[in-house]
Amino acid sequence: LCNADEYRNADRCCQMCPAGEYVQEPCVSPHTQGKCVTCDPGTFTAHANGLDSCLVCYSCRDDQEMVQECSPTSNRMCQCKTGHFYQDPGTLEFCMPCDKCSEGIPALRECSATSNTVCGMAHQ
Repeated sequence: LCNADEYRNADRCCQMCPAGEYVQEPCVSPHTQGKCVTCDPGTFTAHANGLDSCLVCYSCRDDQEMVQECSPTSNRMCQCKTGHFYQDPGTLEFCMPCDKCSEGIPALRECSATSNTVCGMAHQ
């Protein structure tokens, strides 16, 4: 069995590469680190790993704006553009236009990327 910070390659346990890198060549002797190289632009590894390539960064859709750029150690983060919200925050799939409160009705909560506008009651 390999240690928690190792991965198996053939019959050897090799030390993982750090986040932001991947394994170009596995270790030759057990419990050592092989050749680790930095992820190419547009790819990342967020954790120590034994991967033979980095993961491709997410692309923001047309209805989203970027919140955080892709880096060797983190995926690109996107959110709905201003004036839109995720209909299902659990999946972050569809951005819907925010509701606008009718004239004279206050917004109790303004729309955000994760929740629609909440309108108050009309005064009688």
